[in-house]
Amino acid sequence: SEIWYPGSGYSVLLPPNREDAQEVLHHMWDNNWMDLGTRAVFVDLMIYNPTLGVVTLAKVSFEFPPSGGVHHYLFFRSLTLDRIIWNETALENLQIEILLLVFVLMALVSEMYEAHSTGPLYLLNGWHWLSV
Repeated sequence: SEIWYPGSGYSVLLPPNREDAQEVLHHMWDNNWMDLGTRAVFVDLMIYNPTLGVVTLAKVSFEFPPSGGVHHYLFFRSLTLDRIIWNETALENLQIEILLLVFVLMALVSEMYEAHSTGPLYLLNGWHWLSV
């Protein structure tokens, strides 16, 4: 959503148990939580897939403009847990990433030294543009 809403309003945290969550939703439906004055509804979910080791954040919003209709917005972001959970492969991945970072820094320092020693002529050589 591109519209900013103030922090006022109502929020409901659904319990993780399906039956309890359905009971809360039925209570909201029976008590007319949504009416003609409702401007937007936001649903935030966090979903975990243990098979893939992925956590997904899902944000869904429905806006009801005064002119009528419904505008919906979706946002999904996934994160693998191998960056968070320490296991056997995490140490190997960390070592490889550090080695790659060292090589990139060495190449950067080498190019900076060559650019400093060559001066403005450094930019005239087309191969330097490729290496940067």
